[in-house]
Amino acid sequence: MMRFNKNNLLVHILDINNISDDEYRLAKKNFPHLYNEYENIKNDNVKKSKLASLVHIAYHLKSKEEDLVFNEYNKPMLKSNDKYFNISNDGEYSVYVDDNKLIGIDIQKIKNDNLDIKNYAFTKDEIQYINRNELENLHILWTRKEAFVKMIGTGFLTNPSDINIEFCKNDELNNIVKYNDKNCYMLTKKFDNCYISVCTLNLYDDIEYIIYRRNNYV
Repeated sequence: MMRFNKNNLLVHILDINNISDDEYRLAKKNFPHLYNEYENIKNDNVKKSKLASLVHIAYHLKSKEEDLVFNEYNKPMLKSNDKYFNISNDGEYSVYVDDNKLIGIDIQKIKNDNLDIKNYAFTKDEIQYINRNELENLHILWTRKEAFVKMIGTGFLTNPSDINIEFCKNDELNNIVKYNDKNCYMLTKKFDNCYISVCTLNLYDDIEYIIYRRNNYV
């Protein structure tokens, strides 16, 4: 029997290259219009990510199209507001998380190509932190910034380096950042060759993963 720490945040991981026929049918049944949009996507990676997102929402929230609304920044939410969720996709993985308060998640595959964003996406203090271990720390900070803007529901409205949040200070990560006089708690954990960060309004001890295989959705 699988056991979880009661104060760990559960992150559900789906292999987007291994979506089953049952998962396809589930997404098509629950989200017919969104599924049609999925079928018309030309980019293969974007298409797989879109389908994985639909599968997550259909399975975890037991939701259908009429249960969803989209905010002005196109972030999907439940009409009922009794549960908040967020999804992120990169490489072969799609990650899903939910909570009873606003929450954001981001996953990034660790790769040298991402180093190009260092000089425009981060502040001087953040670059100083990144330079201690460039490849690892850049992905840690980037996923934290993404998770934060996804939690507040806006995405990056300006240059990422203009976000007035102290993600790190004196060469150390801040695990608690302030936004609108509220504490936002940051969690980061490595999975395979990726970093996953979550930004929450609830305090958790750690991230705990649930990795879904093909028949878990049947």
